[in-house]
Amino acid sequence: MVQTLHRNELKSEPFFYFWQMRRIAVLLFILITYVSQAQSMEAFVHSKGYLVQGMATLNLESNRTGWWRLSAPVATRYNLEVWEGYDQRMDPIWSTRAAREYWNDLFDEFEDSVLADGAFVYGPTYARKLAFNAMAYLEAEALFEAWKEVRMDSLPKMELRGSKVSGSLYWIDLKDVMGWNQHEYAAFARLNPAMKGDHLNWDEDAYLRFPKPLTENEMADWIELGRLHDSAAAVALHQSRERISKNIPDPTTHERIVYRVRSGDALGLIASRHHVGLSDLKKWNDLRSDVIRVGQELIIYKRRGMPEVRREPMTASTSSSEGTVRSDEEDREEVKYKVKTGDTLWKIAREFPGVSADDIMRWNGINEDIREGQELLILKPRAQ
Repeated sequence: MVQTLHRNELKSEPFFYFWQMRRIAVLLFILITYVSQAQSMEAFVHSKGYLVQGMATLNLESNRTGWWRLSAPVATRYNLEVWEGYDQRMDPIWSTRAAREYWNDLFDEFEDSVLADGAFVYGPTYARKLAFNAMAYLEAEALFEAWKEVRMDSLPKMELRGSKVSGSLYWIDLKDVMGWNQHEYAAFARLNPAMKGDHLNWDEDAYLRFPKPLTENEMADWIELGRLHDSAAAVALHQSRERISKNIPDPTTHERIVYRVRSGDALGLIASRHHVGLSDLKKWNDLRSDVIRVGQELIIYKRRGMPEVRREPMTASTSSSEGTVRSDEEDREEVKYKVKTGDTLWKIAREFPGVSADDIMRWNGINEDIREGQELLILKPRAQ
């Protein structure tokens, strides 16, 4: 039995050594590939870095950005992640790898360095035209030679790899997840220049360089914080849509107050006192008509710092006081109006274009309280 076990162990030793050697070979291959990629990218920067310096002086399309001014279609064709919150074109390492592959493909197509440079900077269509225009070719060649006088610095010391993360993730939440202070978070952001905006959407991917790998618990905490952010964002979106539908002003410039309707109030007069539109007041309170009742509470969004125009309740002295007419109103047509059931000063004013409820009160020396059968003086503008 012992002898048999010993023979089995001897048989398994070659296989054990074989798998160990294979693992070592794979790791060496990965390391050599990584080093060769880094060296080839560094060489590409030294040989073609003048394109970066030169393109910085040009007014290229707004959709071209990053070190190598790659457009979004070119970047995605060469496997760069381009999202609103994460754009690998901004990362010098990732973008250099894509730029190198793009330029090599252009050189394979045009078989000429100047034409490949022209296609990289201005697009392949430009290079095709350049190939049949000797004068333009020489001008382009001189331009690129002038750019070569300004050498580009070496690539930053960053790794050509990163931990893949996906989902609705907010960058700033990493401070809480990882327990970082502001200095540590700033250092992380410098390691990941592709981060932009404030978050990654749920259907997007990013490759981030962490000082140390995220644990499963840290990743779960980050995802949960993202869900909380999304919930808050959904509530804010709903409130924003409601503000738009009801024409509610910006809360930073307007304050929300609740007004209780008093005896003699009219909806138009309340709007006038608070310097708001009647239609807005009705929208804010879901009113379909001008009818209001005593004690009813109305929501009003009043501009901050705007004083309310207050009117004193009508007394015996004010009810019999004499009205005033401005000099520019003396040539108007005088009309006697008898108050009917359901009338308000605002409603009466709307029957006479160019007349406001404030005008009627001033002409008759009254406030907003009126009664059925009362006669009011209306100074109606004459037709032009």
